[in-house]
Amino acid sequence: MPIWQTQQWVYCMQNTIVKEYKKIKDPVYGYIPIEIEYIRNIIDTPMFQRLRRVMQTSYSPLYSSSLHNRFVHSLGVFHLGCIAANCIEESIINGDYIFADTVEEKEEIAKKLSHVFRLACLLHDVGHAPFSHTGEIYYIYYKSGKEEEVSVKRLHEKLCQLLNSESFKEDLPVESDSAAPHELMSAIVGIREFRGLIGDLECQEFFVRCITGYVYKKTGHLEDIKNCFIGMLNSKVIDVDRLDYLIRDAYTSGFATINIDYIRLLNAITVKEYKDKITLAYRKDAVSVIENVVYAHDAEKKWIQNHPVVLYEAYIIKHILEHLGDELNMNEETLFSEDSLNVKGHVLNGNIKVSLMCDDDIIYLSKNVFSDELSQELFDRNRRRHPVWKSEAEYEAYIRSIGTDEEKDLFKACMDSFNASNIPAHPVPLIINEVLLKKLETELVEGKRQNKPIRALTRKVNACKYMDQYSREHGMPFDYLIIPTSMFSSSFSKENLRKVLINFDGKRPKMLKEVCRLLSAERLEDTKDFYYLFYRRGEQTTELSGRIDDVGEFCKGLIDACLKDDIT
Repeated sequence: MPIWQTQQWVYCMQNTIVKEYKKIKDPVYGYIPIEIEYIRNIIDTPMFQRLRRVMQTSYSPLYSSSLHNRFVHSLGVFHLGCIAANCIEESIINGDYIFADTVEEKEEIAKKLSHVFRLACLLHDVGHAPFSHTGEIYYIYYKSGKEEEVSVKRLHEKLCQLLNSESFKEDLPVESDSAAPHELMSAIVGIREFRGLIGDLECQEFFVRCITGYVYKKTGHLEDIKNCFIGMLNSKVIDVDRLDYLIRDAYTSGFATINIDYIRLLNAITVKEYKDKITLAYRKDAVSVIENVVYAHDAEKKWIQNHPVVLYEAYIIKHILEHLGDELNMNEETLFSEDSLNVKGHVLNGNIKVSLMCDDDIIYLSKNVFSDELSQELFDRNRRRHPVWKSEAEYEAYIRSIGTDEEKDLFKACMDSFNASNIPAHPVPLIINEVLLKKLETELVEGKRQNKPIRALTRKVNACKYMDQYSREHGMPFDYLIIPTSMFSSSFSKENLRKVLINFDGKRPKMLKEVCRLLSAERLEDTKDFYYLFYRRGEQTTELSGRIDDVGEFCKGLIDACLKDDIT
């Protein structure tokens, strides 16, 4: 039997007990066996079937075939999770770890943890928002009048109420280190909808920790072993969630990165004692695959996730979601809520019912109920703005050539000012056009009259005037947009990767950085000084009209304008 086939069926065997299962054909892994109990009680339910209508990525504007959804991704993560769980389970049963009085009790605990971990893999995205990660911010974004807030506090409170666990409450991280909003919502939905399959409160807490990545801070062999499972679903380096999306995204998009031998990697998983803790490790034959995973993740992050076409589509979708929120949200009734995800649903704005919310609901509402000019760009690409520079490399060549650090800071401050929100996690780019210019000029006159500091405002007005003048000279509309993003930072620079443990011949494991010279990568302290500037093309009457024909010339003029302290 081929090795891949062996790995697909091995976790269906529990000693001499063969569980009843159904095979689902996957284009990446072949046949995935899933227990009938999971099919009937989870996969065939409306809550899980909803994921068929939630796109996995926002890459389709760039790669037209990238149309896979959270449903198939969840099955893929479950498949990889089963292989990983089998290896972890075997390792802890055969190891000299003290977390039970008898061998039988040890096996029972290991299988129980493995069961909950597999459920967490299957349900890790059950509460995912529409439109990939663009929509999830609205689970934690609250707006009331001019007051705005982005906080996971309410979702944490819901989880604490559901689990009623002091240890979980004590282990909650600070806001900046919290789980992603879709992970928190998936944990909430998973517990409320499927708690009967998960088990008692202790199992439910472990289930939530697996999805959110909230490890146990209490020391002890049992807690360490639980943390090994948690790290295999939610880590900052390698986990089964990341493995599936890297492999599946490359397959569906056609973006060829590097082959990831997931079977070799997952079969190399073991559990070892290191510095008085039980922790995950990999056998030495996995080193090459670990590097390949990082290469693949870097390539996807740099060339797809940060591509200007993908970012602009996300901008349009964010506008649509904001617009729908303004029309539908009233008091505590919000479109992006747990109520919108379940079968019962809820009624918004008096007569609009939303249940099992997915991409289709957003599309329908934006097309037929609350349409506006920008929303139509989702369906008509001829209306869209175009990036002035198309990659970070071009940005480096045209923009970061500014002379002194002070000049770079001034230019960055000017670009930052074209953001209507003071919340870094929720930037709202301003449309740079004649309306904005007139508004800024009025503010400048008023500032001078009141003797207020106006140097920063002056630079902003100069930048707008330059774009206006350039547009007139080249037959283009005066209509620009700045979208901030993060500069690329390789995962090879992450300390978490360097600390991955590699086991050699059963001896004390070594950290990856001790045995392997990883690709060196510059660590960027400030990763927010990168922008894409978009503009609308005009009607092309000559070869050089209607568009920015000399990017270098345009950028030099823009930089000079941003650095001037007086109006010219």
